[in-house]
Amino acid sequence: MTMKKSIIVAALFALPFAVPTIALGQYADQALKLSLLSYGGTARFTGMGGAFGAIGGDFSTLSINPAGIGVYKNSEVSITPLIYNTRSFSEYVTSKEYKTNQEEFRTRLNINNAGFIFAMPVSNNDFKVVQFGIGYNRLANFNNSIYFEGFNPNNSFLRALSDDATVAKKNGQFDSKNPWYINELADAVNLFEYDPATGFHPDRPDKVNQSAWIQQEGGIDELAFTFGANYADKLFFGATLGVPFMSFWQFYQYEEWDPYGQDKFRGMRYDETYESNGAGVNGKFGVIYKPIAALRVGAAIHTPTYYWLIQESEWMSMTSSFKDSTHWNRTMATERVFEYSQTTPMRIIGSVAYIAGKKALISADYEWVDHSTNKLQPSREQVMNDSNRDIRKFYGTQHIIRTGAELRLRDFYLRGGYGWYSSPFQDTKVNDMSLNTWSLGAGFRAGAFGLDFAFQHAQSKSKYYPYDADRYNSYNNESSVSPYANLTNKANSYILTFSYRY
Repeated sequence: MTMKKSIIVAALFALPFAVPTIALGQYADQALKLSLLSYGGTARFTGMGGAFGAIGGDFSTLSINPAGIGVYKNSEVSITPLIYNTRSFSEYVTSKEYKTNQEEFRTRLNINNAGFIFAMPVSNNDFKVVQFGIGYNRLANFNNSIYFEGFNPNNSFLRALSDDATVAKKNGQFDSKNPWYINELADAVNLFEYDPATGFHPDRPDKVNQSAWIQQEGGIDELAFTFGANYADKLFFGATLGVPFMSFWQFYQYEEWDPYGQDKFRGMRYDETYESNGAGVNGKFGVIYKPIAALRVGAAIHTPTYYWLIQESEWMSMTSSFKDSTHWNRTMATERVFEYSQTTPMRIIGSVAYIAGKKALISADYEWVDHSTNKLQPSREQVMNDSNRDIRKFYGTQHIIRTGAELRLRDFYLRGGYGWYSSPFQDTKVNDMSLNTWSLGAGFRAGAFGLDFAFQHAQSKSKYYPYDADRYNSYNNESSVSPYANLTNKANSYILTFSYRY
């Protein structure tokens, strides 16, 4: 499929943390979504902040350091349901004088982990046990809900769209009779007036009320096939063939309306339903070494994940409302489908753990990933070239630190953990999206049966720009400032794991 070049604000197409004041390539934000991972898994793993790279003995490690399977001396089956609640706090800023606060929440039930480990003792004097594991872990959770609204005295979405439409028409890439893009839809429903000398002008260029509502669902679940071994109870190693499955659904609704009721323009509404699905493949390789009984060190490397076919569909609708006889209300919709592939960055993980017999342990993981190495294909498409350029320009190296501790009281376990995920952007003035997680957990063992519970709180901050108002200067000598929403996203996870070892 050949796509003609579109000048559209990228924020309207995928995740609600788009790069501000500059129009990123349309798929750059979606690329970041697939490379930003916040591993899910068992309640024990989550309760300790995910710091399991040097500990092992938990199914979650198959997707982080597969050498963790080498610690198993018995077979195990486990399943982990999850209740996931998100709260989004927004401060919508349109000028120094106008700031509005809103809150939105969403709750979903998921399966965070399910898997089977088969451990087989070996008669060889050096190799003690070999293992095979199959199951899946959740790598990312996309469920979220965001809402913001406010009065904008300076500019409007329609003004930004009219600038885009003017440039597109000059380049011979505008057709409102067969609308394909948002600016063409706006003209098709009579939201623009056209002057051959100066281009398109909106019926209502500024002084409007604005609102946006975003609903998101989906995640990344990885099917893991892992082999491992225990060598002399000193060296544990493993390898995972990972097959991640990605699904993302978003409903976006944006509205502008006249707050005074004295103009022919009453309002407009843009609706978009976006869906993408894809599958990929990667390899993970890891080792854990125990130099002394109380100390373990681990290392793992993840190859890039290749998503060979991402299928997306997008339905867009624009509605206009007027109150005089020279204009009329109208709704126009369009739909498009597209296919592409993506290669995500490689990952390097180092881990260390101190184990005080059967009484307590502490652990820490460090993970390195360079998001600027994301790559989209087919590169022959101009929209992909633009997005790959933006990926290299704005995304950067992310540093991740996970720490955890566990205290054993006979058959009971108490756990705590903390995780820090630095910003994936080269410049945090562009956007932040750093993430902090805090977790608590408890467990109980009764013979072969295990029951674990964990609570995790995650919090991140970012900016969302509904449109770009300062790329073009069609109406005055100074560009307008783009409105934006300061977002604080909080997520609470309630996790329960049932396990059985034999």
